Amino acid sequence: MSLPPVGYGEELDPIPLERQRRRYASRAIAYLVLLNGVAALILLGNLSRFAKHVPEPLMLVDAMLVFGAGAAIALGSTFFAYVRRTVRLQAPERVPLRVGLWWLS
Repeated sequence: MSLPPVGYGEELDPIPLERQRRRYASRAIAYLVLLNGVAALILLGNLSRFAKHVPEPLMLVDAMLVFGAGAAIALGSTFFAYVRRTVRLQAPERVPLRVGLWWLS
């Protein structure tokens, strides 16, 4: 029978794992901001073309407001997810706060 490797069953150090997670999260946020910026530029670039074909200008205003509200909600969700992770790492005893932040994110 072979022996288990040295260190088998020991806890992993959370600091390197957290650094890796932070890198992935920052890349994901950067890509989302980039995608949102490109979509906004395309929408603004074609605004004059859209205005000619839209019989009711308020429809275009409503579409822009929905786009802006979606971007703001996505940013808020990302912020609350970041705060939840920070609370989980710094103060794990505050479980009710973590649950509330989970619902917000």
